[in-house]
Amino acid sequence: MMNKRSFCRFVRSPDIRPGVPTSLVPEAGLCLSVFLVLRDREDRNRVLMGVINREANWEELGALSPNLLQNFPRGWMLPSSHLLLFESPVQASQRVLKEQLDLSAVRLTGPVVFSDVYDHPITHLRNHWDIGFIFKGVLDSREVKATQAWQELRFVDPMIQSTSIIRSHGDVIKYSEASPNSLD
Repeated sequence: MMNKRSFCRFVRSPDIRPGVPTSLVPEAGLCLSVFLVLRDREDRNRVLMGVINREANWEELGALSPNLLQNFPRGWMLPSSHLLLFESPVQASQRVLKEQLDLSAVRLTGPVVFSDVYDHPITHLRNHWDIGFIFKGVLDSREVKATQAWQELRFVDPMIQSTSIIRSHGDVIKYSEASPNSLD
């Protein structure tokens, strides 16, 4: 006999629709995030990444609380954010372009969607679930300018900088490369 399955239909109460399998949000949480993988027009091996300006309001820019930022390692990361409640991934990608990069007219493809499950590194609860939406684009280096969000923002080669890329963003870049929809 098959075990009863728990489908990903998240509701506040499992009794809301009797007879229909539902689940509450996993104990370790579930995050919906958007990532921008923007490649250098002149050298497609280089990806736009930044080092967070810890004085910027990252709680508003990307859902990184001051507490989390304190324990956050320094290093390179992609322009990214959790989705706002009821925001679509496309809307989130446009918000990240505007708020983190001060850009608006960038042609993006995607999303490439990925899912990761892991034990949460801070709470140590099991099975934290991330669902990510990757949008890809190409920029000319002259379009990249300093913004309040970043201490440093530039195109880097992820193969060379791999030891200083944080928050599994190196994996996000690899997920984006495995996708068939591309601007190359």
